[in-house]
Amino acid sequence: MDKRIREVYSDAVLTEALARYGVTTDSAHLLDGFESFIYEYEKDGQGYVLRITHSSRRTADLIGGEVDWINMKLREIDLYIAIHRSFDLDDLDPWCASFMRDRKYKIEHDVPYVDMSFG
Repeated sequence: MDKRIREVYSDAVLTEALARYGVTTDSAHLLDGFESFIYEYEKDGQGYVLRITHSSRRTADLIGGEVDWINMKLREIDLYIAIHRSFDLDDLDPWCASFMRDRKYKIEHDVPYVDMSFG
């Protein structure tokens, strides 16, 4: 991590960020991070991850793009589950069959990319 970013970071930054989510610093545990401060914490029995990034490393637009990627990945997983639950997997139309084959491969081989073909 950039030395200047580490120097301006303080417990006050962490305290303020956690307070926005109704969490105290007692609940947060620092994880490894390359260009961000990454913490794990638990609230109401649910695990969370908090990422604190200095604006000189990531703009709001870049972070928004990362959030969009996560949302797209979740939509891909939701679609896989919906098709799996709602359709006869032996009688899918060509697009669904291709989508399911590709997603099954990605799940089994831990491929971290999102792609979707529309037509």
